Amino acid sequence: MIERKSNNSALVVAFLGILAGWLFPSYFYIPIILGIIAIIIAVAMRKKYFVTLPISLSIAAIAMGIYDILLVYTNLFPTQGHL
Repeated sequence: MIERKSNNSALVVAFLGILAGWLFPSYFYIPIILGIIAIIIAVAMRKKYFVTLPISLSIAAIAMGIYDILLVYTNLFPTQGHL
C-alpha cells in the first residue's frame, strides 16, 4: 500500500498565490501565475501526494487574480463611494 501525504510544495505555492492576490491587487498576474504553477506541481505528483487541497487553493488563487483584474482595471467595483 502506498502511503500518500500532502504535497507541501504545491500547498506553499498556492498559499503564496492567495496571499499575493490579497496583499497586492495591482499585480494581478502574480496569483494567476502561482496558481497555474501549483496546479502543475500537484498534477505532476498526483501518484504520490494528495491533490485536492492544492488544486482547490490554486483555483482560489486564480479566482483572486481575476477578481483583482476586475477590481483594478474596470469600474465594476466602485472604490470612491460613487453610488
